Amino acid sequence: MIDTDEILTNEKKRIFFNAVLTRRPKKINKAIWITHNWTDAYYHWFIDALPRMLMAEEYANVNNPIILPDYYKDITFVQQSLAILKKNVVYYESGIPYWIKQLTITKHAAPIGSANPKLINQLSNILSLKTNKNPNRFIFVSRKKAKKRFIINEQELNVLFASLGIEVHCFEDYTLNQQIQLMAECKLLIGLHGAGLTNMLFMPEKAVIVELRNDEKAPYNHCYKQLANALGHSYFEYIADTTITENEYNIRVNVRELEIKLNKIINGNCN
Repeated sequence: MIDTDEILTNEKKRIFFNAVLTRRPKKINKAIWITHNWTDAYYHWFIDALPRMLMAEEYANVNNPIILPDYYKDITFVQQSLAILKKNVVYYESGIPYWIKQLTITKHAAPIGSANPKLINQLSNILSLKTNKNPNRFIFVSRKKAKKRFIINEQELNVLFASLGIEVHCFEDYTLNQQIQLMAECKLLIGLHGAGLTNMLFMPEKAVIVELRNDEKAPYNHCYKQLANALGHSYFEYIADTTITENEYNIRVNVRELEIKLNKIINGNCN
């Protein structure tokens, strides 16, 4: 039996590669490769891509440019972090051949969902804002503007947070520099499992992290627990009742339970 789908797929590949290989390649002298399929997302950019850059710079000249897909030009946090790091970048377009004389590629800094303690602390030291002030702010990262994975009864929580002196912030409202400034003054960071917790990277040593997460009805990984451990932060979790609809999951928090837990954390670990 002839598999016509396979023939069509192979023919498309042949046409594509013939088109690419017959074009004159663009030349790049030197570059460092740091990306994978998910590094256009906030967590993976900071925890996977940038540590990989630091690893590559142990072997290559730090002035060698990073090579990134062309669409990374439009990712705000990528551009803002590279500006802070003062890194040179070259962008490549899909479907165009390139000839790179010297391309530095390293292995991943850590398995996906984990953090390399040495490199992540090195990155934290580079990006964090140094201040003489003692961090004293309690901050909750809101996902109320998120399209998925949010807290169903967040408005109820806001009353609790106000009573405990916990500020509520939507990090997407701030530039990266503003987020770094905020985290430099933060002692306790609370948030639902999501990209905002990545900002513990910018917090002072021995901070406290509280992750609100879904129960066993939905998939879950321990990436933020591992990140907190790598950075030397104290980590606590609150497992909430989870609602799953169309493969998306949101949580409902028992306000009284969380109040008891936060009071214990604040009084025992955030003096």
